[in-house]
Amino acid sequence: MNTNEQLFRIIIEDGFSKGDVTVFDRYASPDFVEHQYGFIPPNAEGVKERIRSLHTAFPDFSMTIEDLVTDDDKV
Repeated sequence: MNTNEQLFRIIIEDGFSKGDVTVFDRYASPDFVEHQYGFIPPNAEGVKERIRSLHTAFPDFSMTIEDLVTDDDKV
């Protein structure tokens, strides 16, 4: 498992599934840009707000990685 894959798993499992938004404080670079539509602002703060909203609306929200494809630095 490469470093990018490990990081992606941490973000999904700890960030999105467990609601731990501090993963972005620990791992996102200061110039992180979220390219998915609807994240306002389109940076780590926007992703953290989306995670908080998901867990407020759906307290038992979780995500499961069933397949993960990596290619060099892309996950």
